[in-house]
Amino acid sequence: MNTENIRLMCFSVMKLQSPLHFGTGDSDNPLADQPVFRNGKGLPVIPGSTLAGAFNFKVNLSDQEREKWLGISQQESELKEVPPSAFVFDDAEVIPDQENLLRYPVEIRDGVTIMRGTMTAKPDHHFQTEVVPVGTAFCFACRGDVSISDLDVVKKKIRQFLFDGGQLGGSQNAGQGEWLADKIGWLQLDLSQQEDLKWWLSTGHGFEWKGDFDDLEAKNTNVKIETITNDWKTNSDFEIHLSVKIKDGLHLSAGSSGIPEKGMPDIQQVQRQKIENTGASAKLTPEFVDYGTAIKGRFRSAMEMLLRTYLHHRNLDKKQILARVPGDPSEFNQKSVPEEIQRFFGGEDFKGAWSVREIAWTDTPEELSSEDHIKIDEFTQQTIEHAKFEFAPLSRGKTDVYIRLNPGHSEPWQKTLLYLTAELMALNLLPFGGHGSRGYLGAKLAFVNKEDIEKGSNLEKFKTFIEELSQKAGKEVVRE
Repeated sequence: MNTENIRLMCFSVMKLQSPLHFGTGDSDNPLADQPVFRNGKGLPVIPGSTLAGAFNFKVNLSDQEREKWLGISQQESELKEVPPSAFVFDDAEVIPDQENLLRYPVEIRDGVTIMRGTMTAKPDHHFQTEVVPVGTAFCFACRGDVSISDLDVVKKKIRQFLFDGGQLGGSQNAGQGEWLADKIGWLQLDLSQQEDLKWWLSTGHGFEWKGDFDDLEAKNTNVKIETITNDWKTNSDFEIHLSVKIKDGLHLSAGSSGIPEKGMPDIQQVQRQKIENTGASAKLTPEFVDYGTAIKGRFRSAMEMLLRTYLHHRNLDKKQILARVPGDPSEFNQKSVPEEIQRFFGGEDFKGAWSVREIAWTDTPEELSSEDHIKIDEFTQQTIEHAKFEFAPLSRGKTDVYIRLNPGHSEPWQKTLLYLTAELMALNLLPFGGHGSRGYLGAKLAFVNKEDIEKGSNLEKFKTFIEELSQKAGKEVVRE
């Protein structure tokens, strides 16, 4: 068998479908409490280590492949020497057309820490997070030495990583960090050949990929370009489509840029920034958006409620139920929580098997109406001094929401749980708003592709999963 190595280079452009935050750990920053990572030029950059980690997380690699290609050993022995990674992932920088636009922060979101028990904000837990906006395009490049026998397998894995789309960011990023790639440039070099070695030494070594495929082909005639028509909706093992229409009015907080001025509602409270490329330039345009977090939070709560209800019917008490389906992600470090639950919902160590795509609203009004509000002292029921504020609700609009199992996750019980939860959400019994919505539904949800999803074949397996989940505690005594 021919075991000679080929130097494989791969180039692509990763375009954000939802805002992305990858932090610096800098807690003392004048622009935001949580700024994004930037290079020496002041431009957002995705570290190569983050891309390598995402590749490792998403692509189904064997232990041998993980060790050989990424230098990650699966053995705990400290005596074993792990060879260096065969593949190098370059830092992904923004395409040149967007540099001037992204040299400074363009979107800062407000946030608070919510206590799930009371659904109220923790005192003094307000923070501002910088995000990289939708439409930002990053230049992806990786390279490595591959044996001829492994070449096809390696290219297949990289195709899966890039063409299936993915998610970058932390394990609890509420739908942020979705991206897509629709084109890959391949370059294979045989360094035992003088011509290839000469090109590598003169051009390829230290080559900076700027996202221009025409320039890439001009630099080397051996470049092969693959193109795929890519869409977030098609890159899933299982997907649910919900339609959302505003019934009366609805306020969606999108992270304001500060306190609204009197008489002028803060439009950014219901908008996000999106980058659009027009010719050789890029510009920012606003769009009304839910960010996916409102529906994601309610969908998750409904799934937790359904699982707890089923376990309650199995005669488990409250403590036993919470040991299997805790309500707070921070509680997922409990040893009693089954790993399959952790991997599905996400937590400290797992990103989660399901996600919600952020979709912009349509049929929104050209001018938003503003509403005056005042804060009431809960004890005296009197107006708090200097507590008047204004906000801009969406008076009408609609959106489509896609909830999916991420590629590689398609267990029957997960499909059935998503299906049953979508049916529950479409009953429009849960308020579409925050803790202070006072029962205000605001919007109606409809289950669009209900007929396309067959739950019957998975329902029995779902019941089996509930039975197994109820027995995870081993020798625990269930109540009579």
